[in-house]
Amino acid sequence: EISESIRADHEPWIVEMAKQYNKFIYYPTTQALRDATKVYFKSGTDSYSYVTSSYRNWADYKVSSMDFSDIETSYYEWLNDGHTLFKCRITLNCNMNGKNTITGETYPDTEYFAMTAYVDISGSKPLVTKLVTTEFDLQETAPKDPA
Repeated sequence: EISESIRADHEPWIVEMAKQYNKFIYYPTTQALRDATKVYFKSGTDSYSYVTSSYRNWADYKVSSMDFSDIETSYYEWLNDGHTLFKCRITLNCNMNGKNTITGETYPDTEYFAMTAYVDISGSKPLVTKLVTTEFDLQETAPKDPA
């Protein structure tokens, strides 16, 4: 069930989560960055495990600054009758300045972020249970060909 009331209640949180997740992806991984990011994810989920232990940014591009543009959220949908689980889509441009540590070249980079967040709001604060590419989400929720 698509619901604009979910957007009204949770869009600012979704946007802040996406910004923090992009910082986690692109800045060098530190414990402080993990700690600031994991508060958006439900413990015991694959997404939480990814943030707390799996991912480490070894990139040669070291980000010195980051901002965001063209932020859009859409398709807020309840996933259960109790209205404690929902999903939504979020897109944004992550605009970075940084330096290639191999070549020494400094240049801007913009990465497009398009994800679907699955969120549990049954507790004291919203928590992401799954964060997947929107393309993956569309494949998973598309009607199956009976053939």
